[in-house]
Amino acid sequence: MADTTDYAASLKEIREHAQYLMGIRSPYISLCNQIENIFLLKWDEETKTNRAGGKDTKITLHPGARNNAQGAIRLMTAADPEFSVPHETNDRATQKVSSNIEKMAKAMWLASGRIRGRPVHYDVVHSAILFAEMHIPISKTADMVEYAKGASKAAQVHADEIANQTPYLFDCWDPRTGYPEMGPTGLTAYYREVEMLSGAVLDEFGDDARRVLKSAERYKKVTVCTWWHYENRHIYIKGTEGALKQEAHDLPFIPVIVQRGEGSNLFKLPEDQSQPFLYTDWKSGTWSRLNLIMTVLNTIIFWMGSNPLYLYKANAPGKKLSIDHSRAGGVTVIEANEDFGPLSTKIVDPAMLELFSTLERLEDESTIYSQALGEPLGGNAPFSMVALLHQAGRLPILVPLKMAGNAIGSASKTAMRWIKEDKVTAKAHYQDIYAEVKPADIPKYFDITATLKAELPQDKVSETNIAVQATGGERPLVSQRFGREEILGIGQSDQMQWEIWSEQAGQAQFIAYLQSMMQRMMQQQAPQPGPGPTPANVPPPQEPGAPLPPEQPLPTGQEQMPMPPGNGRPMMEE
Repeated sequence: MADTTDYAASLKEIREHAQYLMGIRSPYISLCNQIENIFLLKWDEETKTNRAGGKDTKITLHPGARNNAQGAIRLMTAADPEFSVPHETNDRATQKVSSNIEKMAKAMWLASGRIRGRPVHYDVVHSAILFAEMHIPISKTADMVEYAKGASKAAQVHADEIANQTPYLFDCWDPRTGYPEMGPTGLTAYYREVEMLSGAVLDEFGDDARRVLKSAERYKKVTVCTWWHYENRHIYIKGTEGALKQEAHDLPFIPVIVQRGEGSNLFKLPEDQSQPFLYTDWKSGTWSRLNLIMTVLNTIIFWMGSNPLYLYKANAPGKKLSIDHSRAGGVTVIEANEDFGPLSTKIVDPAMLELFSTLERLEDESTIYSQALGEPLGGNAPFSMVALLHQAGRLPILVPLKMAGNAIGSASKTAMRWIKEDKVTAKAHYQDIYAEVKPADIPKYFDITATLKAELPQDKVSETNIAVQATGGERPLVSQRFGREEILGIGQSDQMQWEIWSEQAGQAQFIAYLQSMMQRMMQQQAPQPGPGPTPANVPPPQEPGAPLPPEQPLPTGQEQMPMPPGNGRPMMEE
């Protein structure tokens, strides 16, 4: 049936609705800009403070907030996401194909990171910490190949290479460029504005871009707008007539995942529903006051270094102090009623230093304790205390960590649903990972999760010990699969079991081969009988050209390895 949608009328309504969404989201974007300034060490009061203090003011910014946010990001990206089709939330039919689905999800996600030049979950975690929201789009690489027709040859080849690596591509968008419309059960529409060079638009959309831009200029900035709804998709350039793409997408979902991190829907205002990691530090003014105190302290110390350090009170007008430098440190002799000493004994008021320490403690309490990022406790703190503080100190990042994993899992599930919807076998590969999934392999209802872990390499030791204790013994507490997936975070448990069996079978075959070789060597090195009667246990000599007799088992007592003459070492070492 022909598409009779009036796209011109729809595009007009979309432009009006987009302005409405942008107005609602404006306070949240302002909040994100403030948080970004803290992370990038951009102080709003720097100009005002510099003007008030004069040219000798030494502006100094406190790096604590940035260090804590950066440390949290590094903890959360220490390990790649592990994909799992949980046994508890899927039926038996899904469990049979779970390994293949998990492998496909992992291959597509890692391949997307290689194509983008940066692991996708790095930006997902950055977005969760800094902006408390994650926007993950899923793009069909076959569509990218189709759009590139009419573009440059390099753009077409690049699109083909991408499609050869993965059928679907994941990305992470800046939440400040996206304007989602959320309903009671999730995303109902999504609008996005992003500034691009016209050359990038020409490479991506080819002839359609030439038709809209009406120019081949490649270095002009344009704003590309994208609108997704349950039925249609519109892509157009702001300020131009017509659209790059207007079509019914025929998908039962919107291929953009919008996931909130820290925050709650219980708050009425949108800017209060998402609360970034540095929200408390910014809202309380702690970071700004720390910048002010550090600027004051450094400015005072600079002034003290630029001014005279000593005071000389003479007993006569115009009298100069004489210092003898012939000795180390110098010696001066003053007369009666004279005085000589330091100009000031207190450079900084102790109350200011106490306030500085208080603000630093409040900043740690509102973000994450430095001990959780590896800072030593000092003194003779026992290892158990250090380990406990490292683990307990990571509580502030548990929510963004789980939400980031949830966003990655939802994006992978959407890609799998897209494979089933297209009814085309999908293939993806990344390094030594190769996956192939048929639409029939994907159930109609299934669940897939992604897990991110905030752990250091030494944490693997304790997890391994726990897994061994829980799965070992005559009466194990959990199964091997549970130990791998839930404790160690290893996906594709059955594939791992096959790898273990393959290694064990290979080792057994190698040992059997060595034993066979040792038996032949011992037979060859056995002493030859001299002239005389042939012993009963020695076969008669063979005629030239006759086949060799079958190997006979060794007599009892000759199973031990002979010692080669001269070196005194067993044959195995040779």
